[in-house]
Amino acid sequence: MLCFLSFHTTLTSPVNFLAPYCGNATYNPNSTTGSIYRTNLNFVLDALSSNASRTDTNGFYNFSTGNDPSNTVYGLLLCRGDLSPDVCKECVANASTRVFQECPNQTAAIVWYDECLLRFSDQTIFSKVDFGVRLAMYNVQNVTESDWYNFVLLLGNLLYNAADQAANQTWGKKFAVQQANFSAFQTLYALTQCTPDISGDDCKGCLESAIRTNLNLCCTIRVGGRVLFPSCNIRYELYRFYNSASPAPPPMSNLHPFTGAPPPSSTKGMFWSLALTIFFP
Repeated sequence: MLCFLSFHTTLTSPVNFLAPYCGNATYNPNSTTGSIYRTNLNFVLDALSSNASRTDTNGFYNFSTGNDPSNTVYGLLLCRGDLSPDVCKECVANASTRVFQECPNQTAAIVWYDECLLRFSDQTIFSKVDFGVRLAMYNVQNVTESDWYNFVLLLGNLLYNAADQAANQTWGKKFAVQQANFSAFQTLYALTQCTPDISGDDCKGCLESAIRTNLNLCCTIRVGGRVLFPSCNIRYELYRFYNSASPAPPPMSNLHPFTGAPPPSSTKGMFWSLALTIFFP
């Protein structure tokens, strides 16, 4: 199923909800089996919330419980790699509540925020790359036609460089940021991240699939966009949207000035619009 949504939002909350994914299978919380599943699910979500602020997990934690395949629940959280444990904890706490509003009786669900991802399933999801569910979001402002080629060239270089960097991380986070000057007055920023439980090769494959989705879908003519999978995500903007220090820009040449209106310096409290596309396999 392919679903297109357009919306306006005011970003005033400390954490910013993006979208849910609800699996097709459901359980009956009033049945014996369903009641046990809901109890185990609550236990898993409590465990994720309790461990989200730990400093030794690098913003990632997974947990499972259950004494039978019919009631076992697997859950995980992933917080954006540049955020503090306190922000991670707040995001996961919000997500643990929001997931029941969006997917009240599903046996599998994902909620995406700017700051984190929370996911659970009745099937094992640990150390398994998954990019079957895709969420694509993009800014409604276009890159001007004369700048399109050079913008895409720079964007592709940044995203692929950041994908390599994230996939090669061995110290706990598979997270990277890149930036480069698009003109004398504008900088393009890019971010890539994978859940650290998947291999470097799987991380790179997931990110490359996200980049291809981005470049082939809509976002190559937009001044900002993102693609989110269960196992990885990418984002780019013409403003700095992450907190971590970025590396030196890769060498680029022969770039034409970007002539569009400059984006705002922050999304906090700003009235903005996004177009959202959700793909279900």
